[in-house]
Amino acid sequence: MNELLTYHSYNTIINKMSTALNKIKKIFNKSLETDKVSYSFYKKTLDRISGEIKKEPELINEEMVLSKLGFLYDHLAVYAGNKKEKNKYEREALKAYNKILKKNPNSVNAIWGIGRVYWHNKDKRAIDYAKKAAKIATGQSAEMYPMYMNVAVVYEDLGEFDRAEYWYLKIIEKCPNFLGTYLSLAEMYLENKKNKKYKKLISEIEKQFSEEELKSSRFKKIKKRGEG
Repeated sequence: MNELLTYHSYNTIINKMSTALNKIKKIFNKSLETDKVSYSFYKKTLDRISGEIKKEPELINEEMVLSKLGFLYDHLAVYAGNKKEKNKYEREALKAYNKILKKNPNSVNAIWGIGRVYWHNKDKRAIDYAKKAAKIATGQSAEMYPMYMNVAVVYEDLGEFDRAEYWYLKIIEKCPNFLGTYLSLAEMYLENKKNKKYKKLISEIEKQFSEEELKSSRFKKIKKRGEG
């Protein structure tokens, strides 16, 4: 009888945890459906997830939950009103990611999460983390090669445009059907007044992708900027 009760209790706990995890996942995914991001936006999402953790404290040890928390803390730091608050959120983000790495040293989310914190501070250490995360991700699946976009973006933000261009072009070579890379490279060419390269790339995009695929507002905005 006791064994049955224990088994029943165990199943109840597992089911509650599963339900809570799914709820957190839905809260987080729902928050990504808008382009209107701000400090209050990320704070509300963090508060909702923290509320679920209070109900089920064991959730704080789950990799998925720690990953979401790290992401939210990191982005709260970007929108923080002062340096003290920014540093506080960054510490919380790094704490969450490092807790993941203690259990799973190859967590792509945690490795790039740390890299993203450095990237938001224009710290060159972001490059190594971006490369490491992309290498692990592509080792798990070749379809994850666009993860190297993070490497290109970090180089671009650091002002190393030749290195950024190298990685954008390498991703295009490996994944010619991934539109996002073309658009990021086109934006970089525009920002740096590389008009010939920009026009050539736009021509390639229009040949490579269908009208349906190019209906995105991002492509239209980039093309309009280039024509202005």
